[in-house]
Amino acid sequence: MTTATESNLVRRLARGVGVLALTALLSACGKQDSALTADGFVLPDGDVERGKHVFLDLGCRQCHVVAGLDLPAYDGVSSLEIELGGKRAKIKDYGELLTSVVHPKHVISDEYKRLLNKEESERGDTAMPDFNSRMTVAQLIDLVQFLHSRYEELVPEYRGYQYYYGP
Repeated sequence: MTTATESNLVRRLARGVGVLALTALLSACGKQDSALTADGFVLPDGDVERGKHVFLDLGCRQCHVVAGLDLPAYDGVSSLEIELGGKRAKIKDYGELLTSVVHPKHVISDEYKRLLNKEESERGDTAMPDFNSRMTVAQLIDLVQFLHSRYEELVPEYRGYQYYYGP
């Protein structure tokens, strides 16, 4: 075996082990036992621009649009257009986004259920494919950083009463 082939094999093995470890850790997030949660789990900072490229390369644009970005249109046929990011009263935090990518069936949003037909909605199904064996941990981190950067908390404007004191 040549050095380049050995190096490539080692990288593939490391990528697979990393994705499996991350998947195993995050799959415990839905369990009630606090010993199995990912509290305190911290990933390194991702790169927003690389994450944007991961989003496009993996075909996420097939079903998702990103608020405030004019991304290339998906070439295939898709009946879904779920918006990610934008101004929201409750923004998805980093952990929720990470879980949505690694384990898309964990929580299916009401917005998504409304887009499905009745049978799919009742099954709790999701069309989102499993990317765990197709993306590296670095790609996952960059993708989540990109998505997280697109959310902005919507703070309601306060229109309270004004009190005047004095003459």
